[in-house]
Amino acid sequence: MNTTKLVLSAPLLCAEEEKDLARRIEAGLYAEHLIATGDHRHPHDALRRVVKGGARAGEILFRTNLRLVMKLAGRVANRTGLPLDDLFQEGCLALGDAIRHFDHGRGTRFSTLAHEYVSRALGRAVRTRCGRLDMVRPADGRRSPVRFTELDQAPAHLLACDGGFDEVESSSMDFLDLLGVGGLVLRLRFGIGTASHTRDQAGAALGMSATSVKRIEERALAEARQLLNAERCRIEVIRRGSVPGAVCGAARARSVPRTSPCAVPVP
Repeated sequence: MNTTKLVLSAPLLCAEEEKDLARRIEAGLYAEHLIATGDHRHPHDALRRVVKGGARAGEILFRTNLRLVMKLAGRVANRTGLPLDDLFQEGCLALGDAIRHFDHGRGTRFSTLAHEYVSRALGRAVRTRCGRLDMVRPADGRRSPVRFTELDQAPAHLLACDGGFDEVESSSMDFLDLLGVGGLVLRLRFGIGTASHTRDQAGAALGMSATSVKRIEERALAEARQLLNAERCRIEVIRRGSVPGAVCGAARARSVPRTSPCAVPVP
């Protein structure tokens, strides 16, 4: 699929335009229901026009948010190396789900909901495709042989993992995009790419209470820690050219008594 041709230059929508499109979509669905149930209180020709208007509104809402999908999919593709087209398709499916679940009466912007749905879908795609790294392969695509040795005999470079986060920071803050609305809350609360917000201010911006902001913030912080830990191990694997078990296992080497026969993989 040629994603470039699908990302049209449609103008961004304001909040009122999103609500208007959502109302037209709802009207079209209701008109379709009346036709299906044989309602004769309204002319079916008029109802069919409403159905077509709702379908057009859905297309506009979908098309004007494709740039958001491309932006998020591009970031994930650059970070993980997964095919952009595949990620874009996952994001488009999630965008359709967001349109079906959008309730304009709650006061939340559709773009906010779409960001959450697409980010979570991309996060699931990454976990599905990259969640397991059995073995790091060299450029020729062949598996590298792995031998096992006792911990006492492990090379010094495997025992030198200091657990620092300096290299993780250089990989940018794009991991926040995988947290959905939690990532938005963290950006607002900690001033990442914007001014820092209080919980009341963040709640007003996102259309939710300060209590909800606090709950989402705490959950997002826990998820962010997990992502950062996983990213640290991934960077160590790439930098050292080792298998994941060797690097992450070596980080725990000092907690294992030297008299314990513990096998770790060594490239």
